[in-house]
Amino acid sequence: MSVAVILIWIFDTTFQAKIHDMIAGGNPKAMIFIVYLAIGLSLSIYHLFATRAKSLVEKRFMLFIALTANALGGIGGGIHGLRHSQGLLIVFPILNIVSGLSWPVLQKLGIIDETCIDDENAAVYPAVFGALLIGLLFCLLHFELKLFWATTLSICVVYATNVSSFVEKIFRPNSA
Repeated sequence: MSVAVILIWIFDTTFQAKIHDMIAGGNPKAMIFIVYLAIGLSLSIYHLFATRAKSLVEKRFMLFIALTANALGGIGGGIHGLRHSQGLLIVFPILNIVSGLSWPVLQKLGIIDETCIDDENAAVYPAVFGALLIGLLFCLLHFELKLFWATTLSICVVYATNVSSFVEKIFRPNSA
């Protein structure tokens, strides 16, 4: 997930403009959001290579990234999809919005919390392989298909949360 957010931050000018507007606006909440985002992204990448366990604070920042990526991808991609869908296809953007809204709601209800972030760091090879696959998927969606940033993020998040466990089993067949 973090790889997708980083790639969007680096390559998507619309997303960059939104971040710039948040910074230029001087809103303290927006500034805190961006700092949390940067810390969470950094910790997610750091823990690919670290051998020590994650602290509770680090897990909270990493959870923030997971919640943010899911909410931005789901809600942003869904709103964009609503504007461009017709007929029965409108159901897909609605489902995307519901999915994006469900993560913060589940967090508020205490169903999703820092205990959802695994104590064990990911094995390096599957994590790097997964990151490369997300990078390739991002390139296809962003550069070839020219999808809106939130749609690209939404698809990459779905990959990261669903397909990555399959990749882990390829590299570590005895893992749970």
